[in-house]
Amino acid sequence: MTLFTVALCLCSLGWSGAVREPPLPLGLHWQTIETAHFRVIFPVGLEGLAQEAVVALEAARGALQERGYVPTDKIDLVLHDSSDLGEVTVDVLSNRILLSVAQAECAAPVESLLQAAIFEGYESLVRRSAGPDAPQILRPWLRLWRAWRESGVEALCDVTDASPLQIPSPDGQQILTLKRDWYRHFYFYGDLYLFNRRTGREERQTEGARVYRAAFFPDGQRVLVAQYRWGDQGPVLSVLDLQTREITLLKEFSLHDYFPHSLAVSPDGKTLALSLWRRGGFQDIYLSPFPPPWPSPYTGRERVGGEGWGEGGVLRQITRDRVRDFDPVFSSDGHFVLFSRGDPPSQRYAYRLADGIFFRVGAHLDSPLQWEPVQLDREPFPSWEGFPETDYPVAHYDPRTTLEPRLWIPLLSLTSVGLAAFGEDALRHHRYQFALGFDWGRLEPFYHLRYEDQQSLLGFSALLQKNSTGSHQRATATLPLLTKVSAQHQLSLFYHREEQEKTAHTIGLIWSGIFTLAPSPPPWPSPYTGRERVGGEGWGEGGLLEFSLTTQTRTRTGQRLWENSLSLQLQGTLSLPAAHELKLLWRSADAYWRIGYSLALQPRLRGVLFVTAGPRWGGELEFVISKLWSPRLGILWGVTEKPEFYLTLWGD
Repeated sequence: MTLFTVALCLCSLGWSGAVREPPLPLGLHWQTIETAHFRVIFPVGLEGLAQEAVVALEAARGALQERGYVPTDKIDLVLHDSSDLGEVTVDVLSNRILLSVAQAECAAPVESLLQAAIFEGYESLVRRSAGPDAPQILRPWLRLWRAWRESGVEALCDVTDASPLQIPSPDGQQILTLKRDWYRHFYFYGDLYLFNRRTGREERQTEGARVYRAAFFPDGQRVLVAQYRWGDQGPVLSVLDLQTREITLLKEFSLHDYFPHSLAVSPDGKTLALSLWRRGGFQDIYLSPFPPPWPSPYTGRERVGGEGWGEGGVLRQITRDRVRDFDPVFSSDGHFVLFSRGDPPSQRYAYRLADGIFFRVGAHLDSPLQWEPVQLDREPFPSWEGFPETDYPVAHYDPRTTLEPRLWIPLLSLTSVGLAAFGEDALRHHRYQFALGFDWGRLEPFYHLRYEDQQSLLGFSALLQKNSTGSHQRATATLPLLTKVSAQHQLSLFYHREEQEKTAHTIGLIWSGIFTLAPSPPPWPSPYTGRERVGGEGWGEGGLLEFSLTTQTRTRTGQRLWENSLSLQLQGTLSLPAAHELKLLWRSADAYWRIGYSLALQPRLRGVLFVTAGPRWGGELEFVISKLWSPRLGILWGVTEKPEFYLTLWGD
């Protein structure tokens, strides 16, 4: 293997895999706010949050600068609202932070959820960056090393600690389940499903509704739901009718100041209890009558804005301090509202509706006479003046400003010299890699140029390559057919031209995909983390099956007829206890098969034992550099053959 091959392998970061994670939403109008140290990139609709992000970034940089080193390179912050999970993804090599602005589930005693997320992501990136004394040319290599040593993902909150995902109906015959899945290929939204215990059937109730909290009304036919809205707008409360599956807007929060964290309906259906996070770090319990006395679509009259909800006693705040109050529920007789208070380990408290007295519940959950009366002091509530305004101009997003090469790789050997690099823009709409050099052993140049465009649903890639095996040109158009948590399918049309002893032309169609073998996928799959990525360990209750079906026609110089062929490749991964895996690979084209067993030696190192057609057997060490790049070092031998050492850096 030449250094040219090694360079191409390094350049392949983010290119490997038949089915990659879906990109950020396409067709949006993206904008940029640029400062001396940052670029904030966001779609239309997130202007207010973008201005707040600029202020938070500069504040974070100033705070970390007082503690030591901060990067001198410009950092890209990409704000998006395509996922209902609040996460920060840190790309050390690209100096890039990806932040989901849907954060209602991440309520915490902080002044601003966005500011807290930005501080977390920026500090994580600084911790993984090169030191201040490192030469500029070495910094990308140091970032690559630290990306290998540490994960690039920071979750804003542990959503598994939130309200239960499965909500039983009042009669216990139905279960309402919240599931998140891909919507229109690029949006990761939450929807409701209803499981009937009697029939054993589950029916979908909403599609693309962005539901993140739900609670049954006493009649079992209606559901109170909290939904995200796009961009700067706050969430909404709605009522879902399970008979008609219609969603009626109950209350919208026009400002990015109210975030319903959890909710409940009283046994008589006349009162709502809400845990609301408010800017300033307050998360308190509120009560409201139902149906509300204010004009609303639910009463058939004109709807009004959300900022005046607390006027006239419509929304009654029963706690007001910086201690977290969450998960309200009504007692069975409807006389009390019970709620959790404080960070874990939290305690249970109760509020008596008749006289407004608070009680510490303790261990006597079903014995109100043994509850201890307590006094909960109220703190001054700060007002929010709205999103900040800065003097930085807003410009249309130009991908050329972020397309600089991420890593320069020298190509040096006894017979050749060259240079390789790769890069992508901040939104990953454009990706490229190239290697250029001269081989004086053969007295001819070599090159490898690859480009990928993902600005529309139909993706396009092109390859131009010349090396010791000949010259190759390839163009591929790819259309996603299905994008779900449980399965991803895509269709690719390609043209391939090879120049060796003879010139060959190949036209083909590939149907490829991957789907889970588990009976039920994990409840919180994330599109941006390595833990639940397609093909990753976190997907594996049962395993994965990858397939590709290729049909092609081929002709060569001097050949009058076209050669037609059909080939199939299958690869299954079965997850075993203690992070062990069993992998099986079969290709029909050359009757090749491989059976492998792997186990985790360290968090980012796996050992593999395998046997292949021949029969030949061997072992490998798999280095998990990132969720899309895992080079392997191995040895292969057979009964009558000498051991063969190899290094696989770029795919199979």
